[in-house]
Amino acid sequence: MPPAAMVLIDLVEDAMPSRDYFTPLPAETIQQIASYLYASHVPDKARQDTISSTRIPPKSSSDLLSLASTCKTLHQQTNNWAHHFLHQHRSITKYKDFKTAKAAAKQIPLKELLQWSSRNCVFCGKKSARSAILMNDLRCCRDCDREQWPNKITKTEALKKFDLREHQILPGQHRLSKLLAQYPGVPPLRYGTYRSAGVLTTMFLQEDVEAFAELAHGDLKGHLKKREEARLQRQLKRKLKADERELEAVEAAEAAEVGTLRDMQGNQGDAREVIVIDNEDYTDDRIRNGASEEMFTLPVWEN
Repeated sequence: MPPAAMVLIDLVEDAMPSRDYFTPLPAETIQQIASYLYASHVPDKARQDTISSTRIPPKSSSDLLSLASTCKTLHQQTNNWAHHFLHQHRSITKYKDFKTAKAAAKQIPLKELLQWSSRNCVFCGKKSARSAILMNDLRCCRDCDREQWPNKITKTEALKKFDLREHQILPGQHRLSKLLAQYPGVPPLRYGTYRSAGVLTTMFLQEDVEAFAELAHGDLKGHLKKREEARLQRQLKRKLKADERELEAVEAAEAAEVGTLRDMQGNQGDAREVIVIDNEDYTDDRIRNGASEEMFTLPVWEN
């Protein structure tokens, strides 16, 4: 049999296992998996209305519902986890167990959990229609969002602070999805989008961007230091050029003033007539001291 056929058979056997390796797992493991499926995140959810070519279809149901619909075992384990969650956080969920076994049998904890979490902040229990920026499948008030993810920075701040380019931190939007494969130690950067007053804003976790910038630049502190020194050098050059332009402007103004004075002095030789003014009423101190008449001459310019 050719080697290619052997590979094909192996792939089919791996893709369609004959045994069920999932449902026999311990209940604690299955419930741990359910806890990870409780919240999902679509980073570009706020861009759906602006990018028609990459429109993201809305979710028809929760991933937990998909897991619970697989088989009876997973349905039971998923509801057990939901019941445990509601009971453990009853201070904010206001969950109350049914008193009778018959009433408890009709209870569907997973449905109650999903209904509650669609109307309330999952961290404090307050009514909220706002989604968490970095986990937009969860309802989260503004205060809890800041508390749970305190070190968020905008895309503009991330690019400016760590000297990065947009195609580096958002490779999927620039058809460079394989870019992050160059940095095996850093997973794809986690980010979220939201709209404020109609403006689309993209947020990142600062520690994620800093770790990526460290690998991208090698020595991040040294790189930022060199960038700052180069910025100061450019600023100094701009100041020197501005001072030179200002000095040239002052010298030009002084030269123009000197030229005007020379023109005025040259024109004084063109006077041809003298006007005599009998200034008997002149109140100059010299007249009051005894001079009764002053002769004043005014130049009359030729036309």
